[in-house]
Amino acid sequence: MNTDTERGEKSLLVTYYHCSELLLRTADVVPPGRWGQTIVATGPDHPFYYRELVWEQVRAMEFVDRPSRMVCAFAFQSEVSALTWAQVGEKIYAVSASPESPTFLADMTWITEARQHHAFPDVLEIVRCYWRGEASDHPTMELLVAGDLRIDRDVTAPDPSA
Repeated sequence: MNTDTERGEKSLLVTYYHCSELLLRTADVVPPGRWGQTIVATGPDHPFYYRELVWEQVRAMEFVDRPSRMVCAFAFQSEVSALTWAQVGEKIYAVSASPESPTFLADMTWITEARQHHAFPDVLEIVRCYWRGEASDHPTMELLVAGDLRIDRDVTAPDPSA
């Protein structure tokens, strides 16, 4: 929730949750675009290169007001969603973003849903659902932030094997 900054009131930062394999400390910054840099640097050999290409083409042609996935940092609205989607070895961090950073809230379930379809028109419509911000039947909302995420705290339970 943000207060009205035009009246000179202090903005309140909202807490989101970020998954990362990196060991981060409070006040560290997660810059935007790491995912996109990885995709572009690896090129077609990256397992998600062509998926991201389709997502980016639809965004660039039909949803130009949305920030590109290639230049964003990613976060979840809830800790539960972050824990559900975290990969083995990833930590969960509570993060905040500047209220001035462009954001877009999307249901990442559409990404999984697209893999279930083989016809190009069906896949393109699913991609459009994502970029329209529509919720699926079982939504997991991800926040795309075209700005830095600041680490507020590590919320991951300690690993007993560490």
